[in-house]
Amino acid sequence: MRRSRTRLRFNELRRSSPYLSSLHKLQAIQAKANDDTCMKENKNGYKVSRIEKRVQRTVDQTLRIHHMVQNGDALLVAVSGGADSVALVDVLRALAPKFSLRLAIAHLNHCLRQNESDRDEAFVADLAQQFDLPFHVGREDVRRYQERHR
Repeated sequence: MRRSRTRLRFNELRRSSPYLSSLHKLQAIQAKANDDTCMKENKNGYKVSRIEKRVQRTVDQTLRIHHMVQNGDALLVAVSGGADSVALVDVLRALAPKFSLRLAIAHLNHCLRQNESDRDEAFVADLAQQFDLPFHVGREDVRRYQERHR
């Protein structure tokens, strides 16, 4: 059985190029992360990936080791609308039953990016509604505040 020249060239290039082999590894990792076999159902019936489970476990351990919360605490989570704060509130929401936490979301619209700031505020309000959490919003024109308090 004879392999095509194109296939042979590709294999030679792949072996000689660290970029291509890294690219293939990345594609394999992404495919594995998207694979349903990596997803498990939690108690609430939501599918949770291994990565999400690992993040939740790490946050759980950090909260316990550093005594950051006590059972029954109320937490006001500042959410900007960015990936980090959205992930934080999602993880805390998953851990809330373990610690009997009462969560709420807070957002401050700094009015720095006009329409984008308003879209962030609307996104966070929708997120709070979707997560069925109380929502507190503030609005402050930071530039105007800065000019008044120089």
